[in-house]
Amino acid sequence: YWEQSRSCIEATHASVANAIDRAMMRFNIAADRIFIGGFGAAGTMACRVAFENPDLFAGVISINGPLPETQTPLGDWKKCRHLELFWAHCRNSLSFDQTKLCEQLRLLHIAGFPVTLRQYPGDDQLVDSMLSDVNRWIMDMIQTSIVE
Repeated sequence: YWEQSRSCIEATHASVANAIDRAMMRFNIAADRIFIGGFGAAGTMACRVAFENPDLFAGVISINGPLPETQTPLGDWKKCRHLELFWAHCRNSLSFDQTKLCEQLRLLHIAGFPVTLRQYPGDDQLVDSMLSDVNRWIMDMIQTSIVE
């Protein structure tokens, strides 16, 4: 469970920044090709971290996780609307229904965010086709950045 309290958010920010720093010291990682993602509540937290630190990430992936709604996650939406978002949604989700998805998608559209949305049959579960689509999306993002 990823609590949306200020202390948990700050701890998550610190952990993610530390993980990125450690990975970059150990491996040859292009700073403009870092993606963050999660499933369910972790997808919500991934969006929050990316929206609050958009310069750290090339994109964010939320699989069946709604957008964060507390503590003004889109407080500086102009700064983070360049951030690519891959959003996967389970049609029969009990935790994130289609009505909420449509409301939040409308908000992102109005704010000018680039969103790739995929819907999958079933309820709150992670399936191979989601991960395959995430992989393809990341590879497309990387290939597009190489061409530009």
